[in-house]
Amino acid sequence: MLPSPSKPRLLRMTEGIHAGRVASEPQDRVTELIEQQAAISEVLRAIASSPHDLQPIFDAILDSATRLCRADMGSLRLFEERGLRLVAVRGDPFVVSQTRS
Repeated sequence: MLPSPSKPRLLRMTEGIHAGRVASEPQDRVTELIEQQAAISEVLRAIASSPHDLQPIFDAILDSATRLCRADMGSLRLFEERGLRLVAVRGDPFVVSQTRS
């Protein structure tokens, strides 16, 4: 019995899709590494420019983290003797105001 002519074409299409995905994975990884390096640079700049004021550093850390995680919102809290202290929050203004209160 002869093989169906559509089966080899389907197999070729599947192989082509897989090859395209495999080829884009290294580029995706490079893009991710560049984004991470940019985030590290931003945080280091904040540290260098605000050695005595922690708020800009907290803001840079949270901005970078929410961007890298592709998150809609985020918060940064410090664990202290009295409990958690909110030091930075990003996201929907209504949710942010609820989080701060």
